[in-house]
Amino acid sequence: MSRAHAVLWLALAALVACEQDEVAPEAADSGTMDDAGAGDPSGCPPPMERTGETPVPAEIADILERRCWLCHGDPVAMYAPMSIVTWEHVQAPRDESGQETVYEAIARRVHSERFPMPPITFEQLTPEERDAFDAWFADCAPPGP
Repeated sequence: MSRAHAVLWLALAALVACEQDEVAPEAADSGTMDDAGAGDPSGCPPPMERTGETPVPAEIADILERRCWLCHGDPVAMYAPMSIVTWEHVQAPRDESGQETVYEAIARRVHSERFPMPPITFEQLTPEERDAFDAWFADCAPPGP
């Protein structure tokens, strides 16, 4: 397979995976964040008002950079629907409905068997990386220092 074909297949796989993100949260997976061990976001306070480029915690930024930013960087690539580089990005509403934040969508998708993130064509999160995400999600995805 030529390099061009491989790149085309990767782009197609990413497009299909990201299109699945448009499925309603309750339809994308039957499990809840509690089932996934990520905590209950309903107990989280509303995000603090911040402007600019507030960082996420270093451990989380490291995981995001290695596993997510190829597509969900700033700017986005491979048809990713959103950037997840700053704290403001992950606290933003996932879509126009405002029913779910980006970090809540991440919490759901990193545990999804049907529509996982990273997509199955990419290296998957390690159990330690998933645990670090879960602890961050359970704490309402606070900003870094």
